[in-house]
Amino acid sequence: MKLQGKNTDLVYIIIVNWNGWKDTIECIKSLNKLKYKRNKIVIVDNDSKDISIEHLKTSNNIHLIQLDKNHGYSYANNIGIKYALKNNAEYILLLNNDTIVSSNLLDEFIKIFKKYPKVGALAAKIYYYHDKKKIWFAGGQIRKETEFPIHLGFNEIDNGQFNKIVDTPFINGGAFFIKTAVIKKIGFLDDKYFYMYEDADWTSRIISAGYRCLFVPTAKIWHKVHRSTKGRSAEWWYYDQRSYLLWLKSHFPEVRLYKTAIHPFWIFFQDSAIDLYRKGILQFPKNLKRHIFILLAKMIGTVDYLKSYYGECPEVIKAWN
Repeated sequence: MKLQGKNTDLVYIIIVNWNGWKDTIECIKSLNKLKYKRNKIVIVDNDSKDISIEHLKTSNNIHLIQLDKNHGYSYANNIGIKYALKNNAEYILLLNNDTIVSSNLLDEFIKIFKKYPKVGALAAKIYYYHDKKKIWFAGGQIRKETEFPIHLGFNEIDNGQFNKIVDTPFINGGAFFIKTAVIKKIGFLDDKYFYMYEDADWTSRIISAGYRCLFVPTAKIWHKVHRSTKGRSAEWWYYDQRSYLLWLKSHFPEVRLYKTAIHPFWIFFQDSAIDLYRKGILQFPKNLKRHIFILLAKMIGTVDYLKSYYGECPEVIKAWN
């Protein structure tokens, strides 16, 4: 195997698949074009109910791990991470299955690690898959007034305004590049985050351990966005609410629960009013129904958080999608 330059560090790329084999296969094809060849691909399947396994078994150059049920994003990634650690990985890239990557992605990441020795993890510049120049993520920020991780550059056309390497308090999990020595120090992803906020939690823990997290604008990927929950559906909002409360408890314990309990109702009235203004009275009943389902999903997410339930979204909420 011919290595790029003097870099011989082994990189493990971990992808979680759940009923998304077409996206995963496309992602693998883009990874096969990476210039940095000292990499291995691990696919962790979260008990897919489609024909994912049949297709993934025919893919070359991957190691496939099948789980007995849908354990969630964090748990599945942790299985892949443990496998990588046992097999001498120097770096690990957590990558969403609905992405494609630039051919120099790993080269750019490793170059930054060599240049900045105090770095613990790196973020990529993420574009929309269907709009190749529109930014989805160009570094993160924790908005103190709401304790909420946000995307810089969101929905902006890339005109070079985010071309600097900068520290970021939030790395989006669509592409999370981390050194294994850091994982050995801070631990794995928190399994309680079934879906969402696990990346924000991990970033905060890395920074708390004394490492820097950097945004690398030359490391690029393209993302299909929210494929696993069919967009910002009721299911998406359920996970968002439940994981957000867990995030607050872990990193902003001073925030009172009543504040977060009131917030879904405020968003309900705000979004309903905006839809009424923008789309008119004729569309209002349909939009109101959607907002009611979102509100109910958030309320159930709050109740499940209080019950310490961190498993898969209830089927009734999935039916609202």
